[in-house]
Order: sequence, then structure tokens, then C-alpha cells
Amino acid sequence: MSILRYGGYTHAAGECRVSILPSLSFGDGGPPRIRTQWVIEVDMVAPSSLSGAAATAYLTARFLQMQAAYTKLGYNLIYECPAGTLAQQILWNTTLDGIKFDLPSVNPKDGEWATNLIVTIRANAEIPLAPPNGIVSWQEDVTLIGDGGPDVVWSAPIRGKPRAIQLRECTTYKVAHSVNAVGLTAYPRIAPYFRSRPPLIGEPVIRQGSATNINGVFRNFPVSGQWQYESDTPLILAPRSFA
Repeated sequence: MSILRYGGYTHAAGECRVSILPSLSFGDGGPPRIRTQWVIEVDMVAPSSLSGAAATAYLTARFLQMQAAYTKLGYNLIYECPAGTLAQQILWNTTLDGIKFDLPSVNPKDGEWATNLIVTIRANAEIPLAPPNGIVSWQEDVTLIGDGGPDVVWSAPIRGKPRAIQLRECTTYKVAHSVNAVGLTAYPRIAPYFRSRPPLIGEPVIRQGSATNINGVFRNFPVSGQWQYESDTPLILAPRSFA
């Protein structure tokens, strides 16, 4: 018979019937992930030697033991087939924010649950899916500065109107380039458009931020980079949609 385990708590063989409802979740700004729900129907049976208040007391104690087990955090939920092979599991450390249980509350009265107690537990979890390139978020900005035209300054004399003075016939083309990215399991690789031509203005700036510790597993590694280029010919660049 099938067996359900949560941490150190094991249900009696054949006591649980589990329905697993997976669904994909996208489009809310977070990493792609599977949002899954287990519907667990538990049928606790009192021994045939007990009846009446004794059976109710037995089932109440079993229920409270189960309830206490499911209020603990940090354990894996495992469902085994009758042969003892693994059927399904939710590993706590692979989830985004743990396993959340919806537990029933029961207030028994004398005379109830003479033979068995049926309750339903719902287990909910979100499990991240690694993107194909490992990048959860990517934003790139390109700012074009200058058009290669003449360099003109304005002179403001004490008397008369200001007048334009051309210092040079042509100027350079400049581009300010920045990238902000987040990798799911590691810092993503970011790179400038050009490495030598046109030359960089000043030193490139690369910043790495702290990853997020989720249930003891580090995820979401942020990195940013800024570069500036300068050339005597037009620079045609467009933001890239992926690294």
C-alpha cells in the first residue's frame, strides 16, 4: 500500500490518497516556476478492539500527532508507491518559500468518530525552473551621445548679444552602455559590445550584489556593468534581449 511521509512523520500504509495538481506560473516578474498542490485525503481508522469514547480518543490523539508534525518547517514531503519505490516528492530546499500546508481543525465530541476519521490536507509549493540561459532578469540600456557635428560654445560679451564660436569642425560619437542582470543559480556573464574598437572611455565598472538565501539555498545573483565608448564614426548599437 502507498505511504506518505513528511519529515519524521509517516502515515499508516494505505491511510492517504494523494492527488497532485501541477501548474506552470509565469509573467509576474519572478523566475519561471511550477506551482503545485497536493490534495491529501487522510482516512484514520481506529482498531477494531476500540469503540465509542475510546475510539474517539484514539483518533483524536492520532489527529493531534499528525497536526503537530505538519506544523514543523524544513522537511520533505514524499509519497511512495506500494512497492516502496518513489512516486512523487517535494524537497523543501528546492522550493522558493517552503511547503505550505492547509490543515483542518477538528474539535471532537463524545460519540463522534466511532470507527474512523477522514480529513483533507492541502500542500502548496512553488518550485523554480532554471531558464535555458540561467538568466532570470536582463535589462540593457544604450544612450547615444553626440552626432559628430561641430563643437560650438557661446561667448557672452559685456555689450551686445551672445554669439556662437566654433571651436572645432567635428566631434566624436559617444555611447553609454549599461547592463543589469540576475542569474538564478550564479552570476550571469555580462560583457561590453566592443573590447578594443572603438576604445572604452575610462575603466569599465562591474558590480555584483548579494544573492538571496531561500530555505538555505542561494538564488537570484544580481550583477551590473557600465561602459562608455567613443569613436570618430557613428556607433549603431541596440539593447540585446539576452546575454
